[in-house]
Amino acid sequence: AGQPSFDGTLSAFSNVNDYANGVGAYRIAPGATNQYKVTVSLPDSAPNSLQSTTATAKFVWEAQG
Repeated sequence: AGQPSFDGTLSAFSNVNDYANGVGAYRIAPGATNQYKVTVSLPDSAPNSLQSTTATAKFVWEAQG
């Protein structure tokens, strides 16, 4: 596995919201694919009532050439 593109909270990631302040430039070959892994975790102090609940997020991808 490579280095994380972003390592922080989801609320902090909301500031990475356009091409100018994105997570960094990289090149991908035409026709190639790329995978992203998103990990969600809760603090140890989270109440048991959060078990089996759902977390959602919306990501918008932008590419410029």
